[in-house]
Amino acid sequence: MSRQVAYLRRSACGLAVVFALALSSTVAPPVSRGSARAAADVGRAAFHPVVACRLIDTRLTHRVTAGTAIDVDVVGRCGVPTSAVAAAVVITIVDPSGSGFATASGSGTPRPLASNVNFDIGETRANTAIVAIGANGAFSVFVSMNAHVVVDVTGAFVTEPLGTAAAGRLVTLPSTRVLDTRTGSGPVPAGDSVAVALPPTVPADATALSVTITATDTLGAGFFTVAPTGTSRPLASMLNIDGVGETRAAGGLVAVSALGLTVFSSGGGHLIVDVTGYFTGPSAPALSSGLFHAIDPTRLLDTRGIRQPIGAS
Repeated sequence: MSRQVAYLRRSACGLAVVFALALSSTVAPPVSRGSARAAADVGRAAFHPVVACRLIDTRLTHRVTAGTAIDVDVVGRCGVPTSAVAAAVVITIVDPSGSGFATASGSGTPRPLASNVNFDIGETRANTAIVAIGANGAFSVFVSMNAHVVVDVTGAFVTEPLGTAAAGRLVTLPSTRVLDTRTGSGPVPAGDSVAVALPPTVPADATALSVTITATDTLGAGFFTVAPTGTSRPLASMLNIDGVGETRAAGGLVAVSALGLTVFSSGGGHLIVDVTGYFTGPSAPALSSGLFHAIDPTRLLDTRGIRQPIGAS
């Protein structure tokens, strides 16, 4: 069953694309300042969304061995153009053998000093990443512990030869809350879906949204899947929950229709959806603003090497 939820309210806080990080006690090793590898600019690229689509699920084969990486083929699959230079993906780590991290990078390139997903033993953790695509049309996922790896793709970035584009440009918005079931509609039942309309600031022909979804007061273990309203629910997940009473968030780039997006919850719980931007449709003017420049992941801050942990305020 699906319930239509209207636009609720605007928030004056927040600015651009924000991805929620799943933090744990173990992250990628610390690094001294100035040691990051120089970035490679592949030009201005526009975003081509796809309905979330599963690229790999090692639960169907065998777990990835600690300290190794697997290649994930992406170009030419799930609607990803063969000319794509980067992909927006959701990386899910399932049942790791210990606390650790996962890092995604272009296949055939040195692994960067960065982590995309952090986890503890036995958890299921997911996070969104924008990852460069290697010359072989794939990217790599490295895991520091034995674990299953699930990867879903939600879109790709394709270089625009003229440096301008109408569709696929990111327009940032002040963080806009479009759904909060705590305010009256009640928690989403297990196995139910909620349809969320586009906020008034987003054009009807927008191709995708930058969103953060938060689950809180969860009713049980499960997953949340996001898809354009009016389409079939895909085999993919954006956020995973391990049990009752949890609060977790995940950011992502998700395809939408003129009717908005629909969020499915397998385990149930309260749901919050915030929009931080949208990608333009074909009716937008052709501009260079909002196009994507791919760079190698670069660590900007690691307090482990320069000061004491940040305290509570």
